[in-house]
Amino acid sequence: IKNIYFESPVYLDKKVHEYLETAKQLILPSAGQQNLYSDIILSTSPTLLFDLNLIPYQYQSENEKYNNTLLWVRSLFLLTMLVILFFIWKLVFKPATKELRYYINELIKKDNDLLQANIDLEKKVEERAQEIRKKENTYRTLVENMNEGLAHYTLEGNFAFVNDIFCQILGYKREELINQPIFKILFIEDVEKIKQKIKQRIKGMGEKYEWRLPRKDG
Repeated sequence: IKNIYFESPVYLDKKVHEYLETAKQLILPSAGQQNLYSDIILSTSPTLLFDLNLIPYQYQSENEKYNNTLLWVRSLFLLTMLVILFFIWKLVFKPATKELRYYINELIKKDNDLLQANIDLEKKVEERAQEIRKKENTYRTLVENMNEGLAHYTLEGNFAFVNDIFCQILGYKREELINQPIFKILFIEDVEKIKQKIKQRIKGMGEKYEWRLPRKDG
């Protein structure tokens, strides 16, 4: 910046100051008319006029030089930025994009595998549920059509299931027994014995035994 603006024009500015100083002296009262003419002749010397005429061209030349330098610096800056961006893309973004694309493809693949596994699992669950329902229907048909009364009660001593034959033998309706305590249909003197048997079953001790069961009508 110093070379562009202040070096060469300073010399020319000195010439301008000299000319202005001469002009200042011309308008001041002088000692004699002869000196005034000498100063006028001196002020119109080709050297001063040439220096004054050179000033605009000098500034124009310096301005063009500055513009060219600025254009060159700007071009160099843009080229440098392009090179930096290219290497950033080449060394950073391109590998990162490639790695990211790889992980995205892996995630898509795993997601598809998981979706297929979920479909297969749902299919197996449905097949298993159908198999269980089929077995339950077979078991229920067998239980309902058997010639013996059958009852299932929980460890708490409540009826969970009774078949029709069981209800017919004792004279109860199914809804009168389900979720009701088994002690309801026992003789009073047998209640404590049944409770002891239930405790033994909870401990894993099983055995066969017989009980009297009164009908609902006595």
